[in-house]
Amino acid sequence: MHRREIVFNNYFQLHKRFSELSQSDPIRGQTYSFFPNRYSDWLRRIILKTGQLPQNRLLIELPELIHSVGNQLVLSWEEDKEITEALLSLNYNIYESQAGMFLPDSNRFVLQEKPSDPSITFKRLTDGGEIQVWLSLVNDAFGSMDESDLYRIALSDEAFHFYAAFLQDEMVATAFTFQNQESIGLYSVTTSPSYRNRGIASRLVVEIIAENESPLPFTLQATKMGKGIYDKLGFLEIGTFRHWQK
Repeated sequence: MHRREIVFNNYFQLHKRFSELSQSDPIRGQTYSFFPNRYSDWLRRIILKTGQLPQNRLLIELPELIHSVGNQLVLSWEEDKEITEALLSLNYNIYESQAGMFLPDSNRFVLQEKPSDPSITFKRLTDGGEIQVWLSLVNDAFGSMDESDLYRIALSDEAFHFYAAFLQDEMVATAFTFQNQESIGLYSVTTSPSYRNRGIASRLVVEIIAENESPLPFTLQATKMGKGIYDKLGFLEIGTFRHWQK
């Protein structure tokens, strides 16, 4: 499978799985999939299908969906002029772009990081009680208002692993992975504002990759701020995720 497909599919299936865990039924059209989620505004979004999408069909289907479910965030992956023109004509604008990135298995063992602060520890979370603290860091960092019930459910789903970095007993950085048949996606990598610029999040990523014995490649979506870190870790930019809103 092509790397572009692998990067997109992990993100797509992440939203699909979270929607299933929230006991919501997706709505599918010829040009999109809409994943409702009562626990999360960020996860509740319209994802445009890949491949050639006829502009006239998109202009019919998207307004019909919006009339039914209200204004929703839209994500596009393909660099397609017709898609862009259609969304702009429907008064959507890009509010964020992220690089879709891919870490080949051959790059996983080239990771060289300076020794981290010995007072900082890294671990995979197994206690649902820690999810509330974990999620508060994520919500603060990304301006989201996700509810912890969803992540407590995901904690017991084998496709998800949740991780954190601790300074003594204080949680200071977060991440989680979502694994499908093709790849392992890295998500919600962030650090508490008081502890940024100390390399904690990048070291957490290295720890997650190093402990994983699967031969599957890693994928992620990087903001402009974070992309340089992932470049240094060997991730390759494959394409661009565009997030649209009205």
